[in-house]
Amino acid sequence: MPHETQEESFALSHNTRWGTVHRFQTGKVFVNHKWFLGYTKDENGELVIEPEQAEIVRRIYREFLTGKSTRKIAKGLTEDGLINGAGNKKWHESNIIGILKNEKYMGDALLQKSYTVDFLTKKRVKNNGIVQRYYVEDSHPAIISKDEFAAVQAEFTRRSTMRGYSRTGKSQYTCQYPFSGMLYCYQCGAKLRRSSWGTGKHTTYIWKCINKEQNGLGSCDSKDVKERELELAFVRAVNKLLGNKDTFIDTLLDNIYRGMTIAQEEYTREEVEERLRELHQEMMSLVRLNAKARTGANAFDKEYAEVAAEIELMQERKQKLNDAELERIIRRNKVEELREYITSQDAPLAKFDGDLFRKLVERVLVHSMVEVTFVFRSGVEVKEIVG
Repeated sequence: MPHETQEESFALSHNTRWGTVHRFQTGKVFVNHKWFLGYTKDENGELVIEPEQAEIVRRIYREFLTGKSTRKIAKGLTEDGLINGAGNKKWHESNIIGILKNEKYMGDALLQKSYTVDFLTKKRVKNNGIVQRYYVEDSHPAIISKDEFAAVQAEFTRRSTMRGYSRTGKSQYTCQYPFSGMLYCYQCGAKLRRSSWGTGKHTTYIWKCINKEQNGLGSCDSKDVKERELELAFVRAVNKLLGNKDTFIDTLLDNIYRGMTIAQEEYTREEVEERLRELHQEMMSLVRLNAKARTGANAFDKEYAEVAAEIELMQERKQKLNDAELERIIRRNKVEELREYITSQDAPLAKFDGDLFRKLVERVLVHSMVEVTFVFRSGVEVKEIVG
């Protein structure tokens, strides 16, 4: 069999690219399910949910949203002997992050994350914007709801913005203790770090401003705060909410809802989706014309690029509208979560509950050794005396 000429190789590359574009535009999704935890394929080659694996995925999302770090989630799965997507019992943080950031778990698919640079050697590289990417909504059954997926992405953002001093000078999310990564010095904005006094049964745990600890009194003159007193302050803050169910809480939550206004956008979601449908039709027409042409794809490249650029612009506008709507949904869910907890409690909170603290509270502002503000995930703020 004769070797392909450079021209034949170039033609093969173009024809393969246009065939790929055609599949993307018709929403056909191809996934290697052997490495994709939670899914398998049926007799027709369609993605279907694998129940036992899907429960592992749901557990990962659930634990992340209740405050666990990706490191602790991986450790727990390894200890329980569960199998990851590669068929191994050893889980890594990268496995967890990949699952939490993969849009396919909510039933959507971002196509062409990588692309082929040589169709003869099949060499593929990461797509950093060199070629058009395509987003297909509801392409296969979802394991995670879109609201839950959005909440996870928002939690990633929240954790990445939890800036402050650490022992290494870098900011890293941790949940080793209930208050880890949650306490902020009101004076300088730095995180507080756990330390201790005494030994054995006489040990007292305290939280110190890391900025002050590393850079001295000239950087911050805040005081240390005792962990036990923080725990008691949280119990009182929750009981303050429970004791004002019919007045204080309803008023606060109603104010939060009224604050969820929709920003005026240049285009409505319906207008953007209509324009995207028109552009996709234009793209399909170009694909069909190219298939009939005998001169190769070059004649269509300019028109293709123009249509692809507008599709990308409209997709960005659609994403902006989606993000705004998801932000409202996430905020509303957090408000409802707090409302549900408060209305379901018939008795005051008797003792500190670390899991409840991480579930309800976003951060704590430490004003001084005797005053803190608990900022609940719903947006409610409760100031409490420490000690």
